[in-house]
Amino acid sequence: MTVGIVGLGMMGLSIAANLLNKGYDVIGYDINPARSKLLTEKGGQGLEHCAQVGSRADAVILMVFNAQQMEDVLFGSGKLADTLKPGSVVVVTASVGKDVCEQAAPRLAAQGIDFIDAPLMASCESALSGDMHIILGAKKSVLEKWRSLLDDMSEELYFMGELPGQGQMAKTCLQTFFSFTFEQASEVMALGEKCHIDMEELYRLLDNSPASSVLFQIAAQNIKTRTFTGTNNPLSILDKDMKLSLCLGKELDVKMPGSAGISAAFSEAMDKYPAEDIWATVKVAEN
Repeated sequence: MTVGIVGLGMMGLSIAANLLNKGYDVIGYDINPARSKLLTEKGGQGLEHCAQVGSRADAVILMVFNAQQMEDVLFGSGKLADTLKPGSVVVVTASVGKDVCEQAAPRLAAQGIDFIDAPLMASCESALSGDMHIILGAKKSVLEKWRSLLDDMSEELYFMGELPGQGQMAKTCLQTFFSFTFEQASEVMALGEKCHIDMEELYRLLDNSPASSVLFQIAAQNIKTRTFTGTNNPLSILDKDMKLSLCLGKELDVKMPGSAGISAAFSEAMDKYPAEDIWATVKVAEN
C-alpha cells in the first residue's frame, strides 16, 4: 500500500517513519521543501506538489495545522481532490474542527473517495512507535476497510460515531481538558511564586494532592525550569483548539466561562510569545 502524507512537520514525519518501518511505501508533501527532503532521507519520497500525492497514494493522511489549510490542500491551490483515485481514502489526523470535515466528506464521497475523521492523542514518540491513540468519526464499513492501516498507526482506537466531525468534537473536548491542566499549572505556580513561599515544597504539595496528574507534572516542571521552547508543545496549537472549543460550545449552547478565560490567556500569550510552547502562559499569569 502507498500512503501519502500531506504536512511533514514533527508529527507527520514521525507517522511516516513508523509506516516505512512497517513496510509501507510512503510519499509526502510539505509546503516547506526541506521537510519533503527529510522524508526522502528517511526512505520515503518527498514530492514537489500536493496534487502528486493524490495521483499515487491509496491512502492520504492530512497532518495540516487548521481547517483553512485542509480546505486549501483538498479543494484549493493544493488540488489534491482533483487527483485522488476512486477507492482511496483521506484520513484527517489533524485537529481542524468539525465543520470542515462535515463539508469535505460528501464532496469526496461523490468522487468515490472514503473519508476518516481521525484526530490524535499522541506525541512524536508514540507516532514513531505506532502507539498513537486515534479518535474516529467515520462509517463502520469504511473503518473496517482501512483497519489494518489504522492498527499499524495506533495502540488504541476510539469510535465516536459514524459521522465525519464526531472525531473532531471528541478531540475538542480532549484539548479543552488538557488546557485546563496547563492553565491551572501556570496560575498556581505564578501565584505561589508571588507568595514568596518555598516553591519546591509547594510543588511537592500539589503533586501529592488528588488533583495531580502526569500532565500537571510535565507542565509544572517546564514552568519551574523556564523551558518555553523545544518541548514539542507549541502554544499555537492549544490557542487554535481552545478557539474551536468556544465555537463548539456556542453552537451547542453550552456555557463555558472557564474555557473562555483560558482561551483569553492563550490568545494573550500568542500575541506576546508566538514562537514559544504552551508553558509560556505562565508569563501571562505573572503579569
